Amino acid sequence: TLKKTFAFLLDFLSSKTINNNVGNVIKFISIKL
Repeated sequence: TLKKTFAFLLDFLSSKTINNNVGNVIKFISIKL
């Protein structure tokens, strides 16, 4: 759902340790789209 996705992105962006997670999030979003 979009709300869950946005909440996930907000939590993700608020985290400073996203170097390894950036690729995973992009893949996740690509699959959802």
